[in-house]
Amino acid sequence: MGFNGHECGILLEWLTSDPALAGSKPWTADPLETTLVRLRASAADGKPVTWLSPLTARTIMAVLQEPAATAVLTGQEARLLTAVAQHLTEWDTNPAGVQHAQYGTGWRFRQRALALTEHPTVLSRLGGPFFLFQCKVTALGALKDPDKP
Repeated sequence: MGFNGHECGILLEWLTSDPALAGSKPWTADPLETTLVRLRASAADGKPVTWLSPLTARTIMAVLQEPAATAVLTGQEARLLTAVAQHLTEWDTNPAGVQHAQYGTGWRFRQRALALTEHPTVLSRLGGPFFLFQCKVTALGALKDPDKP
């Protein structure tokens, strides 16, 4: 998952909002100290994109769902994190059975999985999460196949 410098700053703020988070079960299982250093540097430098592994993203999501973290989140932020967690799970478990051989693992796969999702999240209805900076978009904002002119 890629985050810009501002998003890295927000994640850093959330992850360091309460020292108890560093002792949480998800953090202990997959320590985030190195990730905090990367987030801090990316926020300070205003990097256009900082990539985190899917495993690290899952750990961050688990930590941010701990009671110490949710206490500082607004209701809207908590709903957004829940939607992101749902997306990560759906892309990982592929409940719709979308064939990777036919759609790959990128945005085509995600569009097809979204089309087959019975109860899409707000993020799904908005068309994400896709790596939008890599996708071509029509004048109306719809995604285009990047292999077609």
